[in-house]
Amino acid sequence: MTDSELYRNNSLMRMQMRAMTNKTCLVSRVIFALGIVFLCALAGVSQTAPVSTMAGTKTPVSPVLQSPAILIGVGDQIDMTVFNVPEMTQRQRVDENGEYSVPLVGEVKVAGLSVQQAQALIANRLEQGKYIRPASVSLFISDFATQGVSVMGEVTKPGVYPVWGERRLFDMIAEAGGLTQRAGKSATVTRRDHAAEAQTYDFSAGDARDPKINPVVNAGDTIVITKIGLVYVLGEVGRPGGFPLDNPRGLSLLQALSLAEGTTRTAKVGSAVLIRNGPSGRQQFPVNLKNVVKGNSPDLPLQADDIIYIPNSALKTIADRTLPQIISGTTTAAVYTGLR
Repeated sequence: MTDSELYRNNSLMRMQMRAMTNKTCLVSRVIFALGIVFLCALAGVSQTAPVSTMAGTKTPVSPVLQSPAILIGVGDQIDMTVFNVPEMTQRQRVDENGEYSVPLVGEVKVAGLSVQQAQALIANRLEQGKYIRPASVSLFISDFATQGVSVMGEVTKPGVYPVWGERRLFDMIAEAGGLTQRAGKSATVTRRDHAAEAQTYDFSAGDARDPKINPVVNAGDTIVITKIGLVYVLGEVGRPGGFPLDNPRGLSLLQALSLAEGTTRTAKVGSAVLIRNGPSGRQQFPVNLKNVVKGNSPDLPLQADDIIYIPNSALKTIADRTLPQIISGTTTAAVYTGLR
């Protein structure tokens, strides 16, 4: 083998070794990059919402549940964990006094506090008692005793509806299917923590952004939509039915008769009857509409649930249709709103 051939072979071997070295470096870099991706994935998992460690619970802690707007209430079930102290892990309910039993510390008043406030309070008690320093306490409301808002009264679908985050009065009315025909213009809101201090909100007019009309409601609150007062005009009138007492000045007998489009040609206007709730039940009073129209008798102011019945002139007396029959007519009578 000549010197030139030997040199060429040595050069070829060096090139092959360099290529192998480059391949090895490339593989190492790929493995290193994959390792970085794997570690990042692990870090991302560790930063997701924590999962309750209690047996049978796999639901992630919702950030909404940790919102300061959600307050702990009597009967709520709370899962507690203390970092690096697994013996402190427990699940208990808040008792009727609003207290939560914590190992080593005893009863801690948590009702009315947010989750964050209760966590800080329990951690402070553990540190003050020199039981755990530093104490890192985590609470999770796994079951709300009153986890929704009760919407009752004159709504299409009364019931209890969940409330997560900030919800307002109008939101909950919409959840309940909206108002019925007999709904009034106000709602009574009773707060969970102030049951004796119900507040009434008039939502008949104004901006939905006004908290005086559309307040924030929280879990455990109760909303009752008031029922508007109705006056029923039945019998021989153009449009028998129920008419709302939504005028601040009230409604008189002649005004109600006008809303019912007056009497028919066969009406016995001199033998009408007013049926009204009294201390001893329903009572009836004769009303001569002829005299009222002429001004010879007063135009009586009406009350909620009054019934004005005008018989047919072919009937001799009102007794031809009994009081229960007249009253039962209100259950199927149409209700007219927005007439004025």
